[in-house]
Amino acid sequence: MNETALRGSAANSPTGNAQVSQPASEAGLTSECEPNSVTWGPAALEQRRRRTRDHLTKIAARREDWINRNGYYYELLNRLLRFLVEPQKKVLSVRCDTGNLLAAVRPSKGKGVDICAEIVEIAQQRNPSFEFAVAFPDKEEFKQAFAPDEKFDYILFNDIGDTVDVLQALRN
Repeated sequence: MNETALRGSAANSPTGNAQVSQPASEAGLTSECEPNSVTWGPAALEQRRRRTRDHLTKIAARREDWINRNGYYYELLNRLLRFLVEPQKKVLSVRCDTGNLLAAVRPSKGKGVDICAEIVEIAQQRNPSFEFAVAFPDKEEFKQAFAPDEKFDYILFNDIGDTVDVLQALRN
């Protein structure tokens, strides 16, 4: 984008300021095309999972602040879930985050599973009457978080972005 185009966009923006993004390398961000990164196949998926878990670990302490700052969204989501999920039922929340969606549906029994131990710790502190575990939903470790005969009336799947096989996760 040339300087004239930037001036024009600044004049037309609500704040009068044009934003110019810096390259990812200058911003300290990693690229999927770096020499040591894997870009395709199972190894790439595992790399993405690790990065997601690492990111959640970094932001875990600030997650509640984010939810509170975006309360309008979460309240709307909570209202929708309360409309869809009958109260006093057994509910499993996959990728449960801090447990706020699980708590919103008022289950008789609530269980949450997330990929980040720090997020699960916050969820357990906020919701001591529910059970929480750390596992990826489509991995064998997910099955170990449950008793063999454990059943749920509803399953809330909060984030499927790093779940490779959603059907396998539901079977688990």
